[in-house]
Amino acid sequence: MLGSGTCLLIYAWARDLFGWRIAALCGCLAALYTGLFLYDGWLYTESLYTFCLLGFTYALFRVQRLKCLSRPALLTRRMLDWRWPITAACFLAAAILTRPNGSGLLGVLVVWMLFLPLLKILSWRAALQHAVLIALLALLLVLPWTYRNYQATGRLVLVATGMGEVLVGVYNDGVLSGPPDSRGFWSPPRGTPIHDETNYTPDEDKQQSAKALAWVRTHLAALPTIIGLHFINMWKPYTYSHGLPLEQFPARLSSKILLILIPIQAIPTFLLGATGLLVTWKQRKKELLILYLVLAYTILQNMAFYSTMRFRFPIEPLLIICIGGACYAGLAVLKARRMPG
Repeated sequence: MLGSGTCLLIYAWARDLFGWRIAALCGCLAALYTGLFLYDGWLYTESLYTFCLLGFTYALFRVQRLKCLSRPALLTRRMLDWRWPITAACFLAAAILTRPNGSGLLGVLVVWMLFLPLLKILSWRAALQHAVLIALLALLLVLPWTYRNYQATGRLVLVATGMGEVLVGVYNDGVLSGPPDSRGFWSPPRGTPIHDETNYTPDEDKQQSAKALAWVRTHLAALPTIIGLHFINMWKPYTYSHGLPLEQFPARLSSKILLILIPIQAIPTFLLGATGLLVTWKQRKKELLILYLVLAYTILQNMAFYSTMRFRFPIEPLLIICIGGACYAGLAVLKARRMPG
C-alpha cells in the first residue's frame, strides 16, 4: 500500500506539472522501477520514510500555489487553504518519527520559507504563516514520543539516540584503510556500543559523538576523501547491507533477477533524472523549489554521514519527477519541429 501510494503521489505531482500523459508515464516507471519497490517486500523503514518524505515535499509544492491565508475569502475556501499546510505537517511528523534524521527536514522547511518571498512566490507574511503552522503542528504530533523518551531516559531526546554511533562509525581510521569495496561505508571500531542494544544510553551517544568529532579535528586532510567516497557510494546501483534478502538468499531466482535489473534500471534513471533536473531548473525553477531543496538536503546529508542505496532510496521518486520533466521538454521540442514554418 505504501509503495502504491508513492506511485500515486508521483502521478499526482507529474500531472500538476506536465499533464496526465507524462504523469501516467511517471506512474508506470515508478511501479516498475526496482529502486522504488525493492524495500516494500522487505518491510524496511525505507518504504514508509519515502512515502512520508514525498508526501511532505508534494504538500509544500501545493502550498506554494496558495495565496496569503489572511486574505478575505469564504470560510470554505480558507479551510481548503489550510488543507495542504496541515497535510505537510502530518507527513513531516511521520517522517521524523520514522527516522531520526527526518528532523533535518525542519531546516529544509526554514530554508524553503526564506526562499518563497525572495523568489516572489509568496509574501513574507504568508511564507511565515505556513512555515510556523507546519513546524508547530509537526512538533506537536512528535511531542508524545519525546515525552516518553524523557520519562525513560531523563533527557530531552526528540526521537531516538544513535547519532554518536553513526559518527564514530563513519569517522575513524578503518574507514580509510579498509578493503577498497568497504571504504567510505559505516564501519565502527571493534567494541563500539550499538544503539539497538537495550542498555544504550544518551551518555554513550554523547561520548561517541565527542570521539568522532575529535577524530575529525585531527584528520581534516582526510575529510575530502571521505566525503567524496560518501558521494560516490550514494550512486552505486547496489550496495551491500547486512540482512538484505539478496544477501541471505542469493541462489533464489528472484534474487538473481533483481541483481540484473537493479543496475540496468538505476543507471539510466540517474542519467535521465540529471537531465530532467537541468531542464526543470531552467523552465520551472520556482515551481520545483522544494524538490531541489529536498534533493540537496538528502545528498548533503549522505555526504556528511555515509550512504548506501538505502539512503538514496527516499529521493528516487524525485528523480522520476525529473525524468517526467525531461520527457515533457523532449516532446515539446519534437512538437515544435513538426509545426510548419
